[in-house]
Amino acid sequence: MPSATMARMPSSPARRPARTCRAGLPSVVVTAALVLAGCSVGGPPDDTAPTAAAVELSTAPAEPTVDASPSDDEQAQEPDASDHDEPEGSPTPEPKNPAYPLFDERTDRALQTIAAMEATLGAGVFKIDGNGDGTEWKLELARGNQRLKVKVETDDTGLNHRGIDTDDLDDEDRDALDSTQISLSEAIARVVDSTNGVLDKAELEEDDGAAFWEITVHMGDDDEDYRVDLATGAITRDD
Repeated sequence: MPSATMARMPSSPARRPARTCRAGLPSVVVTAALVLAGCSVGGPPDDTAPTAAAVELSTAPAEPTVDASPSDDEQAQEPDASDHDEPEGSPTPEPKNPAYPLFDERTDRALQTIAAMEATLGAGVFKIDGNGDGTEWKLELARGNQRLKVKVETDDTGLNHRGIDTDDLDDEDRDALDSTQISLSEAIARVVDSTNGVLDKAELEEDDGAAFWEITVHMGDDDEDYRVDLATGAITRDD
């Protein structure tokens, strides 16, 4: 059995979008998934190093040298700026809160899992389904002409995935994924935001030759299906 692989959960700097169904809603997690994909090392030369001050030459006779440096007693009497108290009432900087929670715990776990696995495997998720408490997810990802199937277990510290099954990706799925302008993560966020539902599952579907994202959300005791247009992000109820 392949050894377990640990990937850390990403956090997205996005704020929770306003609860509307507008097509311009920015992508949610895709930005986070890309953050995990890699970091550049090194950078431009340090421009903050002090430079030598210009010196003006004089032809006047030299004046007697006077030691203007303060005496030890004077130095001891000089106030140290580091000893000054903060002005009363000045705010204390606090660490920024992480992007999550964006939605409910289950939906957030799904979005974090998608972002982490896309970065880890260098592939795009087009299907996700989870157990009742959102601690175990089954994902399908597309990488080139491959379909990757992976099972992921999540907790508060990260996620583990064990083994990856690989087979050929359908041509129809490949064509649909190549042309989509809306990621699965963004489609999930749009539907959950507009319905106040809780994500159940999401996947790429096709009907009469037209591909779309199908997002299923829990609405109290009922489940509702929604279609998200791959090009515009428009949401319609799938009765």
